Amino acid sequence: MLKSLLPASFRQQPWVRLRKTPSSMVPFPERTLVLNSGSLTQALKALARHSFGVDVKFTGYGQPTASEAMSMGIDPRQRVYLREVQLLVDGQVCVVARSVIPLSTLSGREKRLLRLGSKPLGEYLFAHPQMRRGPLELKIGAAKPAQPRYARRSVFYLSGKPLMVSEAFVAIPPCRA
Repeated sequence: MLKSLLPASFRQQPWVRLRKTPSSMVPFPERTLVLNSGSLTQALKALARHSFGVDVKFTGYGQPTASEAMSMGIDPRQRVYLREVQLLVDGQVCVVARSVIPLSTLSGREKRLLRLGSKPLGEYLFAHPQMRRGPLELKIGAAKPAQPRYARRSVFYLSGKPLMVSEAFVAIPPCRA
């Protein structure tokens, strides 16, 4: 996931999968975003004073990591469509995200995922009439300046077809009163 932005020590940590994530794992105010079960896009837009944006860093075909493939229940050698973006709030990078979409998911209505451009994936997912979200998986890193402290990922199912979204929180925007 945007390897240049994530330190190796953070990338190498295992993911923790919990059916119900205890809020004590993530302190306030970070928990309002990290443990948000709704649309992260909507939550970030609500925190923006001026603007929200998606900066697309990469789209193309490749392979999932072994961890991604295992979590999604797919063959790690299969080709997938990858999308890596930065989510910006008021011009500041807040989240780096990676989406892993098996080619078998890109049929029917879901073929639109190839044409998102700089539109947020979250808007598409949460507007999909047959979207279901799997359990949240978390990583918690050491508190170091300019490095993500939290990351989360989950598998979404669109009409029963999987795709994974991983998000690392680089900066948490201040809550608006």
